[in-house]
Amino acid sequence: AISGMERQLLLARLIRQAPDMAATPAQATRLAAELARLIDAAHAERLDFARLEGLAPEDYADHWRLTLDFLKIVTEHWPAILAARGRLDPAARRNAVLAAQTAAWERDPPTRPVIAAGSTGSLPAAADLMAMVSRLPQGVVVLPGLDPEMDEVTWEAVKEDDAHPQYGLSRLLARLGAE
Repeated sequence: AISGMERQLLLARLIRQAPDMAATPAQATRLAAELARLIDAAHAERLDFARLEGLAPEDYADHWRLTLDFLKIVTEHWPAILAARGRLDPAARRNAVLAAQTAAWERDPPTRPVIAAGSTGSLPAAADLMAMVSRLPQGVVVLPGLDPEMDEVTWEAVKEDDAHPQYGLSRLLARLGAE
């Protein structure tokens, strides 16, 4: 993975070079940190920046076009820089490591006990690994903070309320095929 500082400085350089950007070095550095967070969030959720093109209604075409032009930093220039350096964004690397472990256990399940504990599976790649652990012969998934005493009516309501603290766990349990 590329280091955080190297990434921020390279993104700041791209921001300073962007057309119509009159950012000072300090502004570009702060904006680069925000772009890095956006990149990591997209990777964490396995989203593709290529889908940006069709997101905005036609009413916002001019403003959205300016935004898309700016975001070419992350859609076009940044991937080329990473490829040239043989690096990945940290979140993309994390996804790759989790996917590699999932695939390895899919091919050759361990016979020893494997325990996944303390994760809510909020990242899709982590949820995939936890699902794999749940299918292992001696796999156990321990969920932090799950309320096993909740009645069925309340639990059904939780599944519809993304603001409820148990909502993420309800999604993970559904992903695991568990009640």
